[in-house]
Amino acid sequence: MAERLDACSTESPIRPARPFLTTKPTTAPKGTPAWNTPTARSALTHAHARPSIADADQADRSRFGSSGVVVAPIAILGISAGGLIDVATALRAISATLAVTLIIVTLLAVRRLRVGPWRKALALAMTAALGLAALGIELAVHQ
Repeated sequence: MAERLDACSTESPIRPARPFLTTKPTTAPKGTPAWNTPTARSALTHAHARPSIADADQADRSRFGSSGVVVAPIAILGISAGGLIDVATALRAISATLAVTLIIVTLLAVRRLRVGPWRKALALAMTAALGLAALGIELAVHQ
């Protein structure tokens, strides 16, 4: 049988973990921002692993692709600023447009799921119901 360690024992069969940050104090030249000190840089680089190129590309496509959702509401707002429609009508149209784009984006996302068609339809229906419920609550509150 292996040696048993008492609960009070200071010995441990497990090596202690290396410290996350250096224990010695680091100094930076006067006027250096706090985030640019060696200790802060060490914490930032070790706390977050850098993404792979494929992950970064996917994040960029997602980030810039989602900006297309705001094109229609901004166009409606521009039409309202031009005086063609009043502001209240424009805000209702923007809310409806955002609900519709929510449904379209969900449809595009659900299309790629590897689940049965009824689950895709359920996810799309639930998202549509929540978007339309939010629109209904917004219109009811502002009436």
